[in-house]
Amino acid sequence: MGSESEKTVAAREIRLLAKTGKENRACIAELGAIPLLLKLLSSSNSNTQENSVTAILNLSILELNKKRIMDLEGCLRSIVDVLIAD
Repeated sequence: MGSESEKTVAAREIRLLAKTGKENRACIAELGAIPLLLKLLSSSNSNTQENSVTAILNLSILELNKKRIMDLEGCLRSIVDVLIAD
């Protein structure tokens, strides 16, 4: 899937795109980014984790994406784990 640096950059780009509008949020989720971001939450790189969790939270602004996120097994737990980690 790429180097750790590439994963961080990709998560950051998704984070920024998901921040900028409803259409972006819908397209990103429809193309399957949420499960990939979920995988990145377990990264050993805190920047990758931060960008991934923020991207997921940005995507969750769209109501349909909330359901997509909640339907993924372990997603909510992984989000919480990243948010409470030091």
